[in-house]
Amino acid sequence: MSTLLGRFPETPEFWQPILGRYSVCIRVGIHTAGWNRGFGLSAGILAKIARTGTAMDFDLYFYGDEADCGI
Repeated sequence: MSTLLGRFPETPEFWQPILGRYSVCIRVGIHTAGWNRGFGLSAGILAKIARTGTAMDFDLYFYGDEADCGI
């Protein structure tokens, strides 16, 4: 995530014109074979995302049997 965010300026002067004209969203797809798998975003990454003013979506894809997770 840091590599992706590092490609764009964090300044409001860069993002405001874009956000004023377009709907911007960072979308992350997470694929996992097991249930109850987590992930984290560091405070630094969260701060960078917040400075862009963009939305962020997570698409979670779980593969496997529901019996494996006690449902």
